[in-house]
Amino acid sequence: MLSRHLDRQKQSRGRLSFGATDASGRRIARGSRRLIRAESTDNGVAPDVPMDDSLIHEFYEHFNDRRVAAAAALIADDAVLELTPGHRLVGGCGYTRFAESWIAAFPNARFCVDRIEHRGGALSEVYLLARGTHRGVLDFAPYRFPPSGVDAALHIRDLLEIHAGKITASALTIDLNDLIRQFSIVDFEELGKRLEAIRVLTSELALETRDPVRRRDVANRLGPELDAARRALRPHFYR
Repeated sequence: MLSRHLDRQKQSRGRLSFGATDASGRRIARGSRRLIRAESTDNGVAPDVPMDDSLIHEFYEHFNDRRVAAAAALIADDAVLELTPGHRLVGGCGYTRFAESWIAAFPNARFCVDRIEHRGGALSEVYLLARGTHRGVLDFAPYRFPPSGVDAALHIRDLLEIHAGKITASALTIDLNDLIRQFSIVDFEELGKRLEAIRVLTSELALETRDPVRRRDVANRLGPELDAARRALRPHFYR
């Protein structure tokens, strides 16, 4: 069910507006209970059942208070967790690895719940504001961000599936462009040096129009300078 919901989300390019209100326009208090439509029962009737937000708040509060084991205990042993792009973790042990790596990167990290939107059945979309000072290496999918010292503020969406008081699936979404904008440090001095070397070699290459051996030599010297310029400009691509 979670994977089907994610597919539908990918097909929609619109952004959901922020603001925790119910259908009547009233603000929803923390830990409130809201009625959602349950999955169909055997007799085809889909009764309204209460969805309690308290478990969701409790989950993130455990993280904020560094009770990682308590947060992991709220996750089913066979839960599928997609917390970084292209990587799947399983159960409380998988969550613990993610939480510990995030805390290593942001020792004062906190996840603050902005709003919760129930998507029917057991699905809830949780909109979070993640804050913390970037003090350690952040490994995120193909990217690696060395410590930048930035006081970060990241908007995160966590799509949770909850059954019988346990988190059975989680899919975390973070704007990669936001990560790059906040944490990628461009070495402008190094970039300037490499661009100057590229300019000189480009001029040499333009002059060597008749000697293929010398043109190849210039090209061989040009390649490392291009690579070095790319590393200075986009250091997060290089692990």
